[in-house]
Amino acid sequence: MILIRFIVSILLAAIALAAVYFGGWVMMFFILAVAVYAQFEMHSVTGINKKPALSIINYTAAVLIMPMMYFFDNLSGGLIVIAVYMVLVCVISVLQGDFSQAQKAVFSFIYPQIFFIFLYAVSLKELRVSQFVWIFTLLSAAMTDTFAFFSGKFFGKHKLCPEISPKKTVEGAIGGIIMGVAITSSFGILTDKIFGVNLGDLVILKIVCFALILSIFSEFGDLIASMIKRAYSVKDFGNLLPGHGGLLDRIDSIIFIMPVAYLLFWNL
Repeated sequence: MILIRFIVSILLAAIALAAVYFGGWVMMFFILAVAVYAQFEMHSVTGINKKPALSIINYTAAVLIMPMMYFFDNLSGGLIVIAVYMVLVCVISVLQGDFSQAQKAVFSFIYPQIFFIFLYAVSLKELRVSQFVWIFTLLSAAMTDTFAFFSGKFFGKHKLCPEISPKKTVEGAIGGIIMGVAITSSFGILTDKIFGVNLGDLVILKIVCFALILSIFSEFGDLIASMIKRAYSVKDFGNLLPGHGGLLDRIDSIIFIMPVAYLLFWNL
């Protein structure tokens, strides 16, 4: 199972890096495809797929976000879609005389679409800069998750959040953060000039701090995804990826830290 998990991770990383390399329309359609499938998994978990009107609005908004951001070339396109979406959900709730499902529908949409907005917003930066931020962020989440898994497997003794995720340990979390920061920082320090990234003074200190912040939030992203699954009594978001479960099971940490990455690198 570990070998299958590793192979799937490598294939996903290769696909993501290919999209990062080409950028532009390739990146937009890549993120759009991932966002729509993630919407499908959230609908399956929360049961909104059984509510046709709300489900259609969610999918329509998810499909429109990336093209609107591409058209406006900034975050505003995505925020416009979200604003109109909220209006439509409220209108449908009034017409149906039932607000009980609206809250679930909105949550199913906002998680994960709000994260994909920032994920794509990074791609709207100058190509080399967006490539650096993308790889830096992907590496942080992937290395933190990978080494948290192995550190917990071999050294884990103390439960981290047993009420949310019984298998996660304090030792695993610490090991994941240490290795995540070490590897991500090494990448940033060695390649920032290659990508033409200008972080100003104290470059090394900034890169290490950025890597630490992303690694810590990556751990929270994983825990929040676990909390959602526990709330809806499911083991995984889906079964698309052998060894991982659903797509959201693999990218939960990555998408969660994209708003943080966007904020950290906003002035590039």
